[in-house]
Amino acid sequence: MPKTYPIIGAALPVRPELSGWSISHDQEHQRQVSLFLHALDKMQKKDPLEDQLSYFRISGTPYMQCLYNIMINELLPKIKDVTQRASWREAADRWRLPFWDWALPQEDTQKLGLPNILSQDKFDILELGGSTKFSITNPMFKYTHRMHIDGKLTPVPMGDERMGDLKVTYTVTDKVDKETELNVSISTRFGKTQGTSRYANPLTQEWVDGNQRLDLVNNALQNPNWRWMDSDELTSGSLASNVHRLLSDNYFKSYKPFSSTCCPPGEDHNPNDHLSLEMIHNNIHVRPPRQFVGGGGKDEKGVPTNGSMSNVPVSSFDPVFWMHHNNIDRIFAIWQFLNPEAWLTPDDNCKPTEELQPFHMDEKGTVFTANDVRRWEKFGYTYPELVTGMTKEKLQQLINDKYARPSVQELMESRDGKGITDTHFQDYVINVQYDRYALQGQPYTIFFVLQVDEDHVYYVGQISTFSAQLSGDCGNCESQKKHGVLSKGQVPLTPQLVRLVRKYSTFLKDASGITGVNVGLNPEFMNVFLQKTLYWHVLTVRRSINLFYEVYVPVLITLIEFWERGSTIRGSELGGVNTYREGCVR
Repeated sequence: MPKTYPIIGAALPVRPELSGWSISHDQEHQRQVSLFLHALDKMQKKDPLEDQLSYFRISGTPYMQCLYNIMINELLPKIKDVTQRASWREAADRWRLPFWDWALPQEDTQKLGLPNILSQDKFDILELGGSTKFSITNPMFKYTHRMHIDGKLTPVPMGDERMGDLKVTYTVTDKVDKETELNVSISTRFGKTQGTSRYANPLTQEWVDGNQRLDLVNNALQNPNWRWMDSDELTSGSLASNVHRLLSDNYFKSYKPFSSTCCPPGEDHNPNDHLSLEMIHNNIHVRPPRQFVGGGGKDEKGVPTNGSMSNVPVSSFDPVFWMHHNNIDRIFAIWQFLNPEAWLTPDDNCKPTEELQPFHMDEKGTVFTANDVRRWEKFGYTYPELVTGMTKEKLQQLINDKYARPSVQELMESRDGKGITDTHFQDYVINVQYDRYALQGQPYTIFFVLQVDEDHVYYVGQISTFSAQLSGDCGNCESQKKHGVLSKGQVPLTPQLVRLVRKYSTFLKDASGITGVNVGLNPEFMNVFLQKTLYWHVLTVRRSINLFYEVYVPVLITLIEFWERGSTIRGSELGGVNTYREGCVR
Protein backbone atom coordinates (compact mmCIF):
# COMPACT_ATOMS: atom_id res chain seq x y z
CA MET A 1 0.00 0.00 0.00
CA PRO A 2 1.55 3.35 -1.01
CA LYS A 3 2.45 5.79 1.72
CA THR A 4 -0.15 8.49 2.31
CA TYR A 5 0.55 12.10 3.17
CA PRO A 6 -1.81 14.18 5.30
CA ILE A 7 -2.84 17.53 3.86
CA ILE A 8 -2.07 20.14 6.51
CA GLY A 9 -2.93 23.79 6.05
CA ALA A 10 -0.36 26.47 6.60
CA ALA A 11 -0.29 28.12 10.02
CA LEU A 12 -2.70 31.03 10.30
CA PRO A 13 -1.08 34.47 10.28
CA VAL A 14 -1.07 36.11 13.71
CA ARG A 15 -2.48 39.49 14.61
CA PRO A 16 0.53 41.15 16.25
CA GLU A 17 0.70 43.17 19.46
CA LEU A 18 0.91 46.75 18.23
CA SER A 19 3.74 48.28 20.28
CA GLY A 20 6.23 45.44 19.77
CA TRP A 21 5.35 44.96 16.10
CA SER A 22 5.75 48.67 15.30
CA ILE A 23 9.37 48.77 16.58
CA SER A 24 10.40 45.25 15.56
CA HIS A 25 13.77 44.73 13.85
CA ASP A 26 12.32 41.79 11.92
CA GLN A 27 12.45 42.62 8.21
CA GLU A 28 8.99 41.27 7.44
CA HIS A 29 7.47 43.24 10.31
CA GLN A 30 9.16 46.44 9.14
CA ARG A 31 7.77 45.92 5.65
CA GLN A 32 4.31 45.30 7.07
CA VAL A 33 4.43 48.48 9.15
CA SER A 34 5.42 50.44 6.04
CA LEU A 35 2.67 48.91 3.91
CA PHE A 36 0.08 49.38 6.66
CA LEU A 37 0.78 53.07 7.26
CA HIS A 38 1.02 53.81 3.53
CA ALA A 39 -2.30 52.03 2.91
CA LEU A 40 -4.06 53.70 5.84
CA ASP A 41 -2.85 57.11 4.64
CA LYS A 42 -4.22 56.45 1.15
CA MET A 43 -7.51 55.20 2.57
CA GLN A 44 -7.94 58.29 4.75
CA LYS A 45 -7.33 60.55 1.75
CA LYS A 46 -10.05 59.02 -0.41
CA ASP A 47 -12.93 61.44 -1.00
CA PRO A 48 -16.02 60.00 0.78
CA LEU A 49 -18.33 61.36 -1.92
CA GLU A 50 -16.33 59.62 -4.65
CA ASP A 51 -15.35 56.34 -2.99
CA GLN A 52 -17.63 54.10 -0.96
CA LEU A 53 -14.53 52.38 0.47
CA SER A 54 -13.07 55.60 1.87
CA TYR A 55 -12.06 55.71 5.52
CA PHE A 56 -14.98 58.02 6.35
CA ARG A 57 -17.59 55.78 4.71
CA ILE A 58 -16.59 52.50 6.35
CA SER A 59 -15.19 53.60 9.72
CA GLY A 60 -16.64 51.33 12.38
CA THR A 61 -16.58 48.25 10.14
CA PRO A 62 -13.61 45.87 9.77
CA TYR A 63 -11.53 47.46 7.01
CA MET A 64 -8.56 45.09 7.04
CA GLN A 65 -9.45 43.78 3.57
CA CYS A 66 -9.68 47.33 2.19
CA LEU A 67 -6.17 48.08 3.43
CA TYR A 68 -4.87 44.82 1.97
CA ASN A 69 -6.42 45.66 -1.41
CA ILE A 70 -4.66 49.03 -1.36
CA MET A 71 -1.37 47.28 -0.60
CA ILE A 72 -1.79 44.85 -3.50
CA ASN A 73 -3.33 47.14 -6.10
CA GLU A 74 -1.82 50.56 -5.35
CA LEU A 75 1.43 50.11 -3.40
CA LEU A 76 3.18 46.94 -4.57
CA PRO A 77 3.03 47.90 -8.29
CA LYS A 78 5.27 50.86 -7.41
CA ILE A 79 8.10 48.47 -6.48
CA LYS A 80 10.02 47.97 -9.75
CA ASP A 81 12.46 45.30 -8.56
CA VAL A 82 10.68 41.97 -9.15
CA THR A 83 12.49 40.15 -6.34
CA GLN A 84 11.76 42.90 -3.83
CA ARG A 85 8.15 43.09 -4.97
CA ALA A 86 7.73 39.36 -4.33
CA SER A 87 9.23 39.66 -0.84
CA TRP A 88 7.00 42.60 0.01
CA ARG A 89 4.00 40.69 -1.38
CA GLU A 90 4.75 37.86 1.07
CA ALA A 91 4.84 40.38 3.89
CA ALA A 92 1.49 41.79 2.77
CA ASP A 93 -0.07 38.33 2.52
CA ARG A 94 0.95 37.53 6.10
CA TRP A 95 -0.03 40.93 7.50
CA ARG A 96 -2.96 41.11 9.89
CA LEU A 97 -4.44 44.13 11.65
CA PRO A 98 -2.68 44.50 15.05
CA PHE A 99 -4.16 44.84 18.53
CA TRP A 100 -3.37 47.28 21.34
CA ASP A 101 -3.03 45.54 24.71
CA TRP A 102 -3.91 48.47 26.97
CA ALA A 103 -3.71 46.30 30.14
CA LEU A 104 0.09 45.99 30.03
CA PRO A 105 3.02 48.42 29.72
CA GLN A 106 3.84 49.08 26.07
CA GLU A 107 6.98 47.48 24.68
CA ASP A 108 8.31 50.73 23.22
CA THR A 109 7.61 53.04 26.18
CA GLN A 110 7.65 50.51 29.06
CA LYS A 111 4.61 52.31 30.47
CA LEU A 112 0.85 51.96 30.38
CA GLY A 113 -0.62 54.19 27.70
CA LEU A 114 -0.51 54.67 23.97
CA PRO A 115 2.41 53.19 22.02
CA ASN A 116 4.41 55.60 19.88
CA ILE A 117 2.70 54.52 16.66
CA LEU A 118 -0.55 55.95 18.08
CA SER A 119 0.95 59.01 19.72
CA GLN A 120 3.57 60.46 17.35
CA ASP A 121 2.53 62.77 14.51
CA LYS A 122 5.55 61.56 12.50
CA PHE A 123 6.68 57.95 12.19
CA ASP A 124 9.70 56.37 10.49
CA ILE A 125 9.03 53.60 7.98
CA LEU A 126 10.85 51.80 5.16
CA GLU A 127 10.74 53.14 1.63
CA LEU A 128 8.60 50.87 -0.55
CA GLY A 129 10.83 48.11 -1.86
CA GLY A 130 13.88 49.42 -0.01
CA SER A 131 15.75 49.27 3.28
CA THR A 132 16.10 53.01 3.99
CA LYS A 133 13.76 54.61 6.49
CA PHE A 134 12.10 58.00 6.13
CA SER A 135 9.55 59.96 8.13
CA ILE A 136 5.89 60.27 7.16
CA THR A 137 2.89 62.06 8.61
CA ASN A 138 1.45 59.33 10.81
CA PRO A 139 -2.14 58.37 9.85
CA MET A 140 -2.53 56.56 13.20
CA PHE A 141 -2.06 59.86 15.05
CA LYS A 142 -5.41 61.21 13.90
CA TYR A 143 -7.86 61.14 11.01
CA THR A 144 -8.40 64.30 8.96
CA HIS A 145 -11.56 64.49 6.86
CA ARG A 146 -10.90 65.65 3.29
CA MET A 147 -12.84 66.33 0.09
CA HIS A 148 -11.87 67.36 -3.40
CA ILE A 149 -12.49 71.10 -3.76
CA ASP A 150 -11.47 72.72 -7.05
CA GLY A 151 -9.46 69.61 -7.85
CA LYS A 152 -7.50 69.72 -4.59
CA LEU A 153 -7.89 67.38 -1.61
CA THR A 154 -8.81 69.78 1.19
CA PRO A 155 -9.61 69.33 4.92
CA VAL A 156 -13.26 70.18 5.57
CA PRO A 157 -15.60 69.75 8.56
CA MET A 158 -17.32 66.38 8.79
CA GLY A 159 -20.65 68.20 8.89
CA ASP A 160 -20.01 70.18 5.69
CA GLU A 161 -23.26 70.65 3.73
CA ARG A 162 -21.58 69.26 0.60
CA MET A 163 -21.51 65.87 2.35
CA GLY A 164 -25.28 65.66 1.93
CA ASP A 165 -26.82 62.73 3.81
CA LEU A 166 -23.35 61.56 4.88
CA LYS A 167 -22.58 64.64 6.97
CA VAL A 168 -21.94 64.28 10.69
CA THR A 169 -24.68 66.00 12.68
CA TYR A 170 -23.94 64.52 16.09
CA THR A 171 -24.21 67.18 18.76
CA VAL A 172 -24.36 66.88 22.52
CA THR A 173 -26.52 69.82 23.52
CA ASP A 174 -27.48 71.36 26.85
CA LYS A 175 -30.82 69.98 27.94
CA VAL A 176 -32.77 69.20 31.08
CA ASP A 177 -34.26 65.72 31.30
CA LYS A 178 -37.95 66.13 32.10
CA GLU A 179 -38.17 62.90 34.11
CA THR A 180 -35.21 63.50 36.41
CA GLU A 181 -34.92 67.30 36.13
CA LEU A 182 -31.19 66.84 35.73
CA ASN A 183 -28.92 68.90 33.54
CA VAL A 184 -27.12 66.10 31.73
CA SER A 185 -25.21 67.44 28.77
CA ILE A 186 -22.63 69.62 27.09
CA SER A 187 -22.67 71.76 23.93
CA THR A 188 -20.25 70.02 21.58
CA ARG A 189 -20.77 69.92 17.82
CA PHE A 190 -18.77 67.15 16.18
CA GLY A 191 -19.93 68.24 12.74
CA LYS A 192 -17.61 71.25 13.05
CA THR A 193 -14.53 69.07 13.37
CA GLN A 194 -12.30 68.13 10.45
CA GLY A 195 -9.87 66.06 12.55
CA THR A 196 -10.23 63.60 15.41
CA SER A 197 -9.19 64.71 18.88
CA ARG A 198 -8.14 63.25 22.19
CA TYR A 199 -8.73 65.60 25.13
CA ALA A 200 -9.19 68.73 23.04
CA ASN A 201 -11.00 71.85 24.22
CA PRO A 202 -14.23 71.85 22.15
CA LEU A 203 -14.38 75.64 22.31
CA THR A 204 -11.17 76.24 20.33
CA GLN A 205 -9.85 76.03 16.77
CA GLU A 206 -7.61 73.16 17.91
CA TRP A 207 -10.79 71.14 18.39
CA VAL A 208 -11.76 71.83 14.77
CA ASP A 209 -8.35 70.81 13.41
CA GLY A 210 -7.99 67.79 15.67
CA ASN A 211 -5.82 68.05 18.78
CA GLN A 212 -4.11 65.23 20.71
CA ARG A 213 -3.29 65.99 24.35
CA LEU A 214 -1.28 62.84 24.85
CA ASP A 215 -0.11 63.65 28.36
CA LEU A 216 -3.72 63.47 29.52
CA VAL A 217 -4.41 60.25 27.59
CA ASN A 218 -1.42 58.46 29.05
CA ASN A 219 -1.99 59.82 32.53
CA ALA A 220 -5.58 58.61 32.42
CA LEU A 221 -4.36 55.09 31.66
CA GLN A 222 -1.55 55.17 34.20
CA ASN A 223 -3.12 57.04 37.09
CA PRO A 224 -6.74 58.14 36.56
CA ASN A 225 -7.17 60.29 39.66
CA TRP A 226 -9.25 63.42 39.91
CA ARG A 227 -7.30 66.63 40.28
CA TRP A 228 -8.75 67.03 43.81
CA MET A 229 -7.76 63.53 44.90
CA ASP A 230 -4.52 62.17 46.27
CA SER A 231 -2.15 61.36 43.41
CA ASP A 232 -1.07 57.96 44.69
CA GLU A 233 -1.19 55.38 41.92
CA LEU A 234 -3.75 53.18 43.63
CA THR A 235 -5.34 52.15 40.34
CA SER A 236 -2.33 50.97 38.35
CA GLY A 237 -2.84 47.33 37.49
CA SER A 238 -6.64 47.48 37.66
CA LEU A 239 -6.92 46.91 33.90
CA ALA A 240 -4.76 43.80 34.15
CA SER A 241 -6.77 42.65 37.15
CA ASN A 242 -10.00 42.92 35.17
CA VAL A 243 -8.58 40.96 32.23
CA HIS A 244 -7.29 38.26 34.58
CA ARG A 245 -10.67 37.91 36.27
CA LEU A 246 -12.47 37.79 32.96
CA LEU A 247 -10.30 34.90 31.77
CA SER A 248 -9.96 33.04 35.08
CA ASP A 249 -11.05 29.44 35.31
CA ASN A 250 -14.80 29.09 35.97
CA TYR A 251 -15.38 32.76 36.81
CA PHE A 252 -18.28 32.63 34.37
CA LYS A 253 -20.63 29.69 33.96
CA SER A 254 -22.08 30.75 30.59
CA TYR A 255 -21.50 32.98 27.56
CA LYS A 256 -24.26 35.53 28.05
CA PRO A 257 -23.04 37.17 31.30
CA PHE A 258 -19.43 37.04 30.08
CA SER A 259 -20.20 38.98 26.93
CA SER A 260 -22.71 41.63 27.94
CA THR A 261 -23.60 44.22 30.56
CA CYS A 262 -27.28 43.36 30.06
CA CYS A 263 -29.08 42.55 33.32
CA PRO A 264 -32.73 41.69 32.53
CA PRO A 265 -35.22 42.08 35.40
CA GLY A 266 -36.51 38.93 37.06
CA GLU A 267 -33.44 36.81 36.28
CA ASP A 268 -31.13 35.37 38.90
CA HIS A 269 -27.62 36.78 38.54
CA ASN A 270 -24.55 35.07 39.92
CA PRO A 271 -22.49 37.74 41.74
CA ASN A 272 -19.42 36.83 39.67
CA ASP A 273 -21.38 37.58 36.50
CA HIS A 274 -21.43 41.33 37.04
CA LEU A 275 -18.09 41.61 35.26
CA SER A 276 -18.25 41.42 31.45
CA LEU A 277 -16.22 41.93 28.30
CA GLU A 278 -18.56 44.74 27.27
CA MET A 279 -17.92 46.56 30.55
CA ILE A 280 -14.16 46.44 30.05
CA HIS A 281 -14.65 47.60 26.46
CA ASN A 282 -16.73 50.57 27.61
CA ASN A 283 -14.24 51.66 30.24
CA ILE A 284 -11.44 52.05 27.68
CA HIS A 285 -13.65 54.41 25.70
CA VAL A 286 -14.88 56.32 28.74
CA ARG A 287 -13.35 56.79 32.18
CA PRO A 288 -13.86 59.70 34.57
CA PRO A 289 -12.79 62.34 34.84
CA ARG A 290 -10.47 61.64 31.96
CA GLN A 291 -12.05 59.32 29.47
CA PHE A 292 -9.21 56.94 28.72
CA VAL A 293 -8.63 57.82 25.09
CA GLY A 294 -11.22 60.33 23.96
CA GLY A 295 -11.31 62.80 26.79
CA GLY A 296 -14.04 64.33 28.90
CA GLY A 297 -14.65 66.43 31.95
CA LYS A 298 -12.04 69.09 32.62
CA ASP A 299 -8.28 69.17 32.86
CA GLU A 300 -6.26 70.32 35.89
CA LYS A 301 -6.89 73.98 34.98
CA GLY A 302 -10.64 73.49 34.63
CA VAL A 303 -10.57 73.60 30.82
CA PRO A 304 -13.25 71.37 29.24
CA THR A 305 -12.01 68.40 27.20
CA ASN A 306 -13.65 65.98 24.80
CA GLY A 307 -12.77 63.66 21.96
CA SER A 308 -14.00 61.17 19.40
CA MET A 309 -13.46 57.93 21.33
CA SER A 310 -15.72 59.05 24.19
CA ASN A 311 -18.78 59.44 21.95
CA VAL A 312 -20.45 56.44 20.31
CA PRO A 313 -21.55 58.03 16.99
CA VAL A 314 -18.04 59.31 16.15
CA SER A 315 -15.68 57.03 18.10
CA SER A 316 -14.73 54.90 15.10
CA PHE A 317 -13.14 57.85 13.29
CA ASP A 318 -10.17 57.76 15.69
CA PRO A 319 -7.55 55.32 14.33
CA VAL A 320 -7.11 53.86 17.82
CA PHE A 321 -10.67 52.48 17.57
CA TRP A 322 -9.77 49.24 15.77
CA MET A 323 -6.60 48.68 17.76
CA HIS A 324 -8.81 48.67 20.87
CA HIS A 325 -11.51 46.52 19.30
CA ASN A 326 -8.99 43.98 18.07
CA ASN A 327 -7.84 43.56 21.66
CA ILE A 328 -11.44 42.98 22.72
CA ASP A 329 -11.71 40.38 19.94
CA ARG A 330 -8.48 38.79 21.21
CA ILE A 331 -9.77 38.52 24.78
CA PHE A 332 -12.99 37.02 23.41
CA ALA A 333 -11.04 34.47 21.34
CA ILE A 334 -8.95 33.47 24.36
CA TRP A 335 -12.12 32.98 26.42
CA GLN A 336 -13.65 30.89 23.63
CA PHE A 337 -10.54 28.70 23.55
CA LEU A 338 -10.86 28.16 27.30
CA ASN A 339 -14.65 27.68 27.12
CA PRO A 340 -15.29 25.99 23.75
CA GLU A 341 -18.85 24.86 24.55
CA ALA A 342 -20.15 28.19 25.84
CA TRP A 343 -22.25 30.12 23.33
CA LEU A 344 -25.59 31.78 22.71
CA THR A 345 -28.64 29.58 23.22
CA PRO A 346 -32.00 29.56 21.42
CA ASP A 347 -33.55 30.97 24.60
CA ASP A 348 -31.40 34.11 24.57
CA ASN A 349 -32.83 37.40 23.32
CA CYS A 350 -30.05 37.46 20.73
CA LYS A 351 -30.24 34.01 19.19
CA PRO A 352 -27.30 32.18 17.55
CA THR A 353 -29.14 32.23 14.22
CA GLU A 354 -30.06 35.90 14.35
CA GLU A 355 -28.94 37.93 11.34
CA LEU A 356 -26.20 40.49 11.94
CA GLN A 357 -27.29 43.35 9.72
CA PRO A 358 -25.82 44.92 7.63
CA PHE A 359 -22.89 42.49 7.22
CA HIS A 360 -23.06 40.26 4.12
CA MET A 361 -21.02 37.16 3.36
CA ASP A 362 -21.50 37.17 -0.42
CA GLU A 363 -22.63 39.31 -3.34
CA LYS A 364 -26.12 37.79 -3.12
CA GLY A 365 -26.71 39.66 0.11
CA THR A 366 -26.62 36.67 2.48
CA VAL A 367 -26.36 38.12 5.98
CA PHE A 368 -23.95 36.73 8.57
CA THR A 369 -25.47 35.16 11.69
CA ALA A 370 -23.87 34.86 15.11
CA ASN A 371 -23.10 31.21 14.37
CA ASP A 372 -21.31 32.21 11.17
CA VAL A 373 -18.83 34.42 13.04
CA ARG A 374 -18.33 32.27 16.13
CA ARG A 375 -14.85 31.06 15.18
CA TRP A 376 -12.23 33.69 14.49
CA GLU A 377 -9.95 31.32 12.53
CA LYS A 378 -12.36 31.14 9.60
CA PHE A 379 -11.53 34.78 8.89
CA GLY A 380 -7.87 33.96 8.37
CA TYR A 381 -6.14 35.08 11.55
CA THR A 382 -5.29 34.05 15.09
CA TYR A 383 -3.56 35.58 18.10
CA PRO A 384 -0.11 35.01 19.66
CA GLU A 385 -1.62 33.13 22.61
CA LEU A 386 -3.60 30.76 20.37
CA VAL A 387 -0.98 29.40 17.98
CA THR A 388 -0.78 25.71 17.12
CA GLY A 389 0.13 23.52 20.08
CA MET A 390 -1.48 25.68 22.76
CA THR A 391 -3.42 23.82 25.47
CA LYS A 392 -5.91 25.12 28.02
CA GLU A 393 -3.42 24.48 30.83
CA LYS A 394 -0.61 26.36 29.07
CA LEU A 395 -2.91 29.22 28.17
CA GLN A 396 -4.21 29.60 31.71
CA GLN A 397 -0.66 29.76 33.04
CA LEU A 398 0.24 32.32 30.36
CA ILE A 399 -2.69 34.49 31.45
CA ASN A 400 -1.64 34.21 35.08
CA ASP A 401 1.93 35.20 34.23
CA LYS A 402 0.83 38.20 32.15
CA TYR A 403 -2.05 39.66 34.10
CA ALA A 404 -2.02 38.19 37.61
CA ARG A 405 1.61 37.86 38.64
CA PRO A 406 2.21 41.58 39.45
CA SER A 407 -0.88 41.72 41.69
CA VAL A 408 -0.09 38.41 43.38
CA GLN A 409 3.51 39.43 44.05
CA GLU A 410 2.25 42.62 45.67
CA LEU A 411 -0.16 40.59 47.79
CA MET A 412 2.62 38.20 48.83
CA GLU A 413 4.63 41.19 50.03
CA SER A 414 1.69 42.25 52.22
CA ARG A 415 1.28 39.06 54.25
CA ASP A 416 2.47 40.52 57.53
CA GLY A 417 -0.73 40.23 59.55
CA LYS A 418 -2.91 41.98 56.99
CA GLY A 419 -5.38 39.21 56.17
CA ILE A 420 -3.18 37.40 53.62
CA THR A 421 -1.71 33.93 54.13
CA ASP A 422 0.67 31.87 52.01
CA THR A 423 -2.25 30.44 50.03
CA HIS A 424 -5.31 32.68 50.42
CA PHE A 425 -6.44 36.28 50.57
CA GLN A 426 -9.74 38.09 50.94
CA ASP A 427 -11.01 39.51 47.67
CA TYR A 428 -13.34 42.52 47.51
CA VAL A 429 -15.40 43.68 44.54
CA ILE A 430 -18.10 46.26 43.95
CA ASN A 431 -21.07 44.94 41.99
CA VAL A 432 -23.30 47.51 40.32
CA GLN A 433 -26.71 47.45 38.66
CA TYR A 434 -27.72 50.63 36.85
CA ASP A 435 -30.09 52.03 34.23
CA ARG A 436 -28.06 53.11 31.21
CA TYR A 437 -31.12 54.97 29.87
CA ALA A 438 -31.73 56.94 33.08
CA LEU A 439 -30.64 60.12 31.30
CA GLN A 440 -32.43 59.26 28.05
CA GLY A 441 -29.33 57.44 26.84
CA GLN A 442 -26.89 60.27 27.55
CA PRO A 443 -23.63 58.61 28.66
CA TYR A 444 -22.63 58.82 32.28
CA THR A 445 -20.09 57.23 34.58
CA ILE A 446 -20.43 55.96 38.14
CA PHE A 447 -17.15 56.44 39.96
CA PHE A 448 -16.12 55.09 43.35
CA VAL A 449 -13.83 56.65 45.94
CA LEU A 450 -12.60 55.95 49.44
CA GLN A 451 -12.97 59.16 51.42
CA VAL A 452 -10.88 58.57 54.53
CA ASP A 453 -11.30 62.21 55.57
CA GLU A 454 -11.78 65.56 53.87
CA ASP A 455 -8.15 65.72 52.80
CA HIS A 456 -7.64 62.09 51.73
CA VAL A 457 -9.84 60.83 48.90
CA TYR A 458 -8.77 57.87 46.80
CA TYR A 459 -10.26 56.95 43.44
CA VAL A 460 -10.73 53.17 43.18
CA GLY A 461 -12.76 52.44 40.05
CA GLN A 462 -15.67 53.23 37.76
CA ILE A 463 -18.47 51.91 35.57
CA SER A 464 -19.16 53.72 32.28
CA THR A 465 -22.35 53.41 30.22
CA PHE A 466 -20.77 54.44 26.87
CA SER A 467 -24.28 54.97 25.54
CA ALA A 468 -25.79 57.49 23.14
CA GLN A 469 -28.85 59.68 23.42
CA LEU A 470 -32.05 57.84 22.44
CA SER A 471 -32.98 59.05 18.98
CA GLY A 472 -35.57 56.56 17.72
CA ASP A 473 -33.23 54.68 15.37
CA CYS A 474 -32.28 51.99 17.92
CA GLY A 475 -35.27 49.71 18.41
CA ASN A 476 -33.38 47.51 20.85
CA CYS A 477 -32.50 50.53 23.02
CA GLU A 478 -36.11 51.73 23.11
CA SER A 479 -37.31 48.21 23.98
CA GLN A 480 -34.80 47.83 26.81
CA LYS A 481 -35.82 51.16 28.30
CA LYS A 482 -39.52 50.29 28.03
CA HIS A 483 -39.07 46.92 29.78
CA GLY A 484 -36.77 48.24 32.49
CA VAL A 485 -33.71 46.26 31.44
CA LEU A 486 -30.78 47.20 33.66
CA SER A 487 -27.04 46.93 33.08
CA LYS A 488 -24.39 45.45 35.36
CA GLY A 489 -20.74 46.04 36.16
CA GLN A 490 -18.00 45.06 38.57
CA VAL A 491 -15.09 46.99 40.09
CA PRO A 492 -12.29 45.01 41.78
CA LEU A 493 -11.25 46.67 45.04
CA THR A 494 -8.51 44.33 46.24
CA PRO A 495 -5.49 45.80 44.36
CA GLN A 496 -6.34 49.30 45.54
CA LEU A 497 -7.02 48.20 49.12
CA VAL A 498 -3.70 46.34 49.31
CA ARG A 499 -1.75 49.43 48.24
CA LEU A 500 -3.70 51.64 50.62
CA VAL A 501 -3.15 49.30 53.57
CA ARG A 502 0.56 48.86 52.83
CA LYS A 503 1.23 52.58 52.58
CA TYR A 504 -1.10 54.07 55.18
CA SER A 505 -1.74 51.36 57.76
CA THR A 506 -1.37 53.53 60.87
CA PHE A 507 -3.10 56.52 59.30
CA LEU A 508 -6.10 54.43 58.21
CA LYS A 509 -6.63 53.06 61.68
CA ASP A 510 -6.51 56.51 63.26
CA ALA A 511 -8.61 58.24 60.61
CA SER A 512 -11.27 55.54 60.39
CA GLY A 513 -11.77 55.36 64.14
CA ILE A 514 -11.85 51.56 64.02
CA THR A 515 -10.41 49.98 67.16
CA GLY A 516 -9.70 46.46 68.34
CA VAL A 517 -8.79 44.94 64.95
CA ASN A 518 -5.70 44.89 62.74
CA VAL A 519 -5.65 47.08 59.64
CA GLY A 520 -5.69 44.76 56.63
CA LEU A 521 -7.81 42.82 54.16
CA ASN A 522 -9.46 40.92 57.02
CA PRO A 523 -13.26 41.33 56.98
CA GLU A 524 -13.30 42.53 60.61
CA PHE A 525 -11.55 45.73 59.52
CA MET A 526 -12.70 46.10 55.92
CA ASN A 527 -16.43 45.71 56.54
CA VAL A 528 -16.37 48.69 58.89
CA PHE A 529 -13.79 50.65 56.89
CA LEU A 530 -15.73 50.39 53.62
CA GLN A 531 -19.01 51.30 55.30
CA LYS A 532 -17.34 54.47 56.58
CA THR A 533 -15.34 55.49 53.50
CA LEU A 534 -16.76 54.11 50.24
CA TYR A 535 -18.79 56.59 48.22
CA TRP A 536 -20.07 56.60 44.66
CA HIS A 537 -20.99 59.51 42.43
CA VAL A 538 -22.29 60.07 38.90
CA LEU A 539 -20.59 62.15 36.24
CA THR A 540 -21.66 63.02 32.70
CA VAL A 541 -19.15 64.13 30.10
CA ARG A 542 -19.01 67.63 31.56
CA ARG A 543 -20.44 67.74 35.06
CA SER A 544 -21.35 65.97 38.28
CA ILE A 545 -24.90 64.89 39.08
CA ASN A 546 -26.33 64.86 42.60
CA LEU A 547 -29.35 62.94 43.87
CA PHE A 548 -29.07 60.13 41.34
CA TYR A 549 -31.05 57.08 42.45
CA GLU A 550 -30.79 54.74 39.48
CA VAL A 551 -27.93 52.64 40.90
CA TYR A 552 -27.77 49.66 43.27
CA VAL A 553 -24.31 49.24 44.79
CA PRO A 554 -23.39 46.18 46.89
CA VAL A 555 -19.85 45.25 47.91
CA LEU A 556 -19.07 41.55 48.06
CA ILE A 557 -16.26 39.46 49.50
CA THR A 558 -14.92 35.98 48.89
CA LEU A 559 -11.82 33.96 49.76
CA ILE A 560 -9.37 33.57 46.87
CA GLU A 561 -6.82 30.81 46.45
CA PHE A 562 -3.47 31.50 44.83
CA TRP A 563 -0.26 29.64 44.17
CA GLU A 564 3.37 30.59 43.97
CA ARG A 565 3.26 30.60 40.14
CA GLY A 566 0.16 32.73 39.85
CA SER A 567 -3.37 32.99 41.11
CA THR A 568 -6.71 31.51 40.29
CA ILE A 569 -10.10 33.01 40.96
CA ARG A 570 -12.48 30.13 41.38
CA GLY A 571 -16.14 30.42 40.54
CA SER A 572 -17.07 30.50 44.22
CA GLU A 573 -20.09 32.53 45.26
CA LEU A 574 -19.32 36.02 46.46
CA GLY A 575 -21.01 37.01 49.69
CA GLY A 576 -21.18 39.59 52.45
CA VAL A 577 -23.46 42.08 50.70
CA ASN A 578 -23.51 45.65 51.96
CA THR A 579 -25.09 48.58 50.14
CA TYR A 580 -23.37 51.95 49.85
CA ARG A 581 -24.55 55.48 49.58
CA GLU A 582 -24.15 58.14 46.99
CA GLY A 583 -22.06 61.04 48.14
CA CYS A 584 -20.38 64.15 46.82
CA VAL A 585 -16.70 64.11 47.66
CA ARG A 586 -15.62 67.60 46.70
